[in-house]
Amino acid sequence: MPSSLGEQTPHAFEIDRFDEYAQYALDQPQEIHYYLGQLAKHGDLISAYLDDGRQSFLTTLLAIDLEGGELFFDPPQSPEQSSAAVQARQITFIVRIERVKVQFRLNALQATIHNNRPALKAAVPSILLRLQRREHFRLEPPGGIPIRCGIAIDDPNTGIHRHDLTVLDISGGGISLEAPIDLLANLEPGSIFKDCRLEIPDECVLQINLQVRKVVEVSSPNGPHTLRIGCSFVGVPAMRLGMIERYITRIERERTARNSGLVD
Repeated sequence: MPSSLGEQTPHAFEIDRFDEYAQYALDQPQEIHYYLGQLAKHGDLISAYLDDGRQSFLTTLLAIDLEGGELFFDPPQSPEQSSAAVQARQITFIVRIERVKVQFRLNALQATIHNNRPALKAAVPSILLRLQRREHFRLEPPGGIPIRCGIAIDDPNTGIHRHDLTVLDISGGGISLEAPIDLLANLEPGSIFKDCRLEIPDECVLQINLQVRKVVEVSSPNGPHTLRIGCSFVGVPAMRLGMIERYITRIERERTARNSGLVD
């Protein structure tokens, strides 16, 4: 379902300033295949920019052939537009996957046939930019379906103990946890807890590393004092972050549907 090629001013691509955006680059095949698989599965519209971006069209990723290392795209509607696409020296693709901007570049497109229909094909890219910014939407999990996170605390007096804590909110950058007040001495800001077990309902169980950023004592009129621990993710692979963001997106959609009266 591609659009017509449109004449535009030159486009500024983050991938052309790789030194500036290198922190967002994915170069592991497993991660690249995961995000491309999401595009093929959901049929998201992708903006394809030819050369310097003066011409572009909308396309979808039809399929991925991992064995052959090829991608198959929906072509523009007319032969002239398809010809311009295959003659381009490079094509830059931009799309949002679970609210995160994703960008990758291919050196050439070739006309082909896929499932008995015209298509464009190219080699799977070796680098993909996933432009996740510092700002993250923080989601409070549904009250009836809590998220749990198990962390191991090494106490110099009593040894290693594992604590199963409730997640108060979650984002693509970290989580806030509720903990008993007696753990205060073991939760200094800057502390890193490795191999924590994050259990996301109806999604997955992830092994993650957390760094304590902030600890606040919370008092309740009718209950004991507790701690609210703000943690950031450390060294979590992009594929696992994508699973977290998929959960956030799903809960947001369910809440929106309920608020609009579409579901009970």
